[in-house]
Amino acid sequence: MAQYFTVPEEYSGKTINQLEGMGVFGGRGDLLAQALGINTTTPLQAGKTYQYYYEGGQPSGFRPVEPGTSHEQFLQKYAGISPEEQQAKTFQEEQRARLGEYTGRLQQVPIELEAVRQAMGIPQAFETYGAAGQEARDIASRVSGVTPTQEAIAKQVGISAPRLQQRIAAKTAELAPGIESATAGLEAAGSGLENLLTEFSSRTQAAFAPYEIEANLLSASSAQEFDLFKTQMSNELSRELAQLSRQTTLDLNSLERAKQLAELEAKYEPISFQNLGTTLGIFQGANLVGSQPITKFGSTSTDTGW
Repeated sequence: MAQYFTVPEEYSGKTINQLEGMGVFGGRGDLLAQALGINTTTPLQAGKTYQYYYEGGQPSGFRPVEPGTSHEQFLQKYAGISPEEQQAKTFQEEQRARLGEYTGRLQQVPIELEAVRQAMGIPQAFETYGAAGQEARDIASRVSGVTPTQEAIAKQVGISAPRLQQRIAAKTAELAPGIESATAGLEAAGSGLENLLTEFSSRTQAAFAPYEIEANLLSASSAQEFDLFKTQMSNELSRELAQLSRQTTLDLNSLERAKQLAELEAKYEPISFQNLGTTLGIFQGANLVGSQPITKFGSTSTDTGW
């Protein structure tokens, strides 16, 4: 079975004869050269591996090394590995180097994607969407607050029920254009942001595509690590889109309720009274909804003012 000796850097360019003269090993240099299958005048190359054998295993042209000799001690001091093992070792080192270089490039992808995100205007779109959502919530809150606010005022100053209802209807009507504007603004901002995020997701997939191919070529573990990395990025985008959809739905629902309330209040028709001779007619809008006899204190009235 072959053994291996690798020339150290310190002996590079030296011959066996020169090493013998330097006293690097004991014994005859010609016998050592025969054991390595080279001439005594052959310059040694640093890092090069030579084979040697023990008795019974040597091929033709090699002198066996005797165990326990100074030659064996010298050769074992700089023991090497087989060419096949060296090739496997070299491959592993190159593979580690490629993996390190690949990992370094992959770690730059989020930074590159953030630059793309900025260039696409996604942060600004989030700000626009946030402002539109706040406007929607504000107008919805104002509409829902009209009735309790006016009721509180009525209790303080003594406003009649018809006049209170008129005030509620009028104040709500003032807010109706704001509801329409907020709804349009929210829908536009939400749609614009969703389109940007969808486009960014596509760009992210495209950016990852070559890395995925390379990861599969490197190793199974690299492919698994890449899948985890890619999944984390994809999940983050999915969460953004899901949150956007939920918030938009909530805000639009608030606006829809405010719109329905405004429409309901707009249908209110004021109450008025008219002298019909012997009775006092009670009208809601143009419709007679009731009457009562006129007493001596009765009087005609069409008062629907504030």
